[in-house]
Amino acid sequence: MKQVLILAAFLSSSAAMADDPPGIVWEKTYGDFTRFHAICAMQDGTWMAAGSGAAGDFCRIDGTGNVIQAIELPFTYSDIYAIEPLPDGGAIATGWAGSTWDLLVVRLTSAGEIAWTRLYGLTYKNETGRDVEPLSDGGYAVCGYREQDGLQNQAWILRMDSSGDTLWTRTLGEANNDYAFGVESSSDGIAVACTARLTSPSSWGVLACYDLNGELLCLHTYSQIPSHHGLCDVCQGPDNGFMVITQYFYLDNYIVCLDQSCQYLWEQVSPENAFNRSWRVRPTADHGCVIARQNDYYYNPDPPYDHDDWNAALSRYDSEGNELWSLSLERPDSCFFHDVTQLPTGGYIAAGRIRTPAESGYIVRFSPETGIEKPVVPSGLILEACVPNPATGGFDLAWSSGLAETSAMRVYDVSGRLRLDRDLGLMPAGRHSTQIDLQDLPSGCYLVVVSCGSERASTRLIKLP
Repeated sequence: MKQVLILAAFLSSSAAMADDPPGIVWEKTYGDFTRFHAICAMQDGTWMAAGSGAAGDFCRIDGTGNVIQAIELPFTYSDIYAIEPLPDGGAIATGWAGSTWDLLVVRLTSAGEIAWTRLYGLTYKNETGRDVEPLSDGGYAVCGYREQDGLQNQAWILRMDSSGDTLWTRTLGEANNDYAFGVESSSDGIAVACTARLTSPSSWGVLACYDLNGELLCLHTYSQIPSHHGLCDVCQGPDNGFMVITQYFYLDNYIVCLDQSCQYLWEQVSPENAFNRSWRVRPTADHGCVIARQNDYYYNPDPPYDHDDWNAALSRYDSEGNELWSLSLERPDSCFFHDVTQLPTGGYIAAGRIRTPAESGYIVRFSPETGIEKPVVPSGLILEACVPNPATGGFDLAWSSGLAETSAMRVYDVSGRLRLDRDLGLMPAGRHSTQIDLQDLPSGCYLVVVSCGSERASTRLIKLP
């Protein structure tokens, strides 16, 4: 589950427009970094931005935006496109490295040290990792695209274990330009958001779902999404479904909500009457989402893609597709938001790049929005992964809470049915553990939800036969 290791309370959705978009707490540029493609929260309260630049590939900042650590990879050329936090306080990241753009995966420790790096240079050129997802068994899934002979791009997904060793790879598309931009864990395994032509003359949004062993479970194409709008990212949505976004130069973009079976529920068009490009969609505590993007490109019949009329932009939606707010930062030089995440106490932090006039890393912290029910400040409910996972029926579960609260533990199957309901009573602050016995339940994927007072946190577990 992207960017959700410490969860705020579940909130009720609001269908009303916010009184105002969130205000800026601070706004900083980082001249030693060329760009930031991604940002994630570390468990010690710092933030890790990822991209490239003279100072390195990773920039760790404190809550006021000051640089406390720069991490440089041992490659002459490299660029990081995605980073995700891990339960042990570290992070996993992907991008490319080397003169031939080999697929790169990097494992960071909680101290910001490089635990390992892996290059996966196959027989193709320009093999770029665009997204990475931690999985329930401690391994990872990475997606991206590679350049084939004839300069056609092919979408792929790579599954690796916790040490970075390849378990399997799959490709999507043959003779057309196909791209895989976003990967998310699902109730059955892995969901990959793609721009793929397949056998159609037009480009469509495609969501490919695999189990953890690499079997293709389903391939969903969405004719409701206009031609030439492929999917560029996916995140967890309401009721174990998905939120996906489209990306296309010079046209409005779409946000689409899918149920847990990947069936189409609703869509919304990006709010500005302007050209847009969306980059990332991230879940919010009220089961909605926030989108990092750029907009207001002044049309030119033969433009460069990076023009000085681009503005860094964010859009916020609730679980029913209502637009809560949208903002666009007009600066003297072109600026972009490539990633955004919600803070546990409300507000947001967004990362990208800006021309000042030289291209630099760019991070903005936003205050909580007004006119929307505020998140409850969490007491620090941290739910650890089930151990072992997967298992044949017996699991150990541990969590920590900063307050003494009435607690409960519930287990749901993939259809949303409650299969186990355990009232834990009033529990003191601190770390707690319990055992989950699913011997009498069929094999499959289950969702474990722990509640402490008004707070909830969830994790997935897999029961084997």
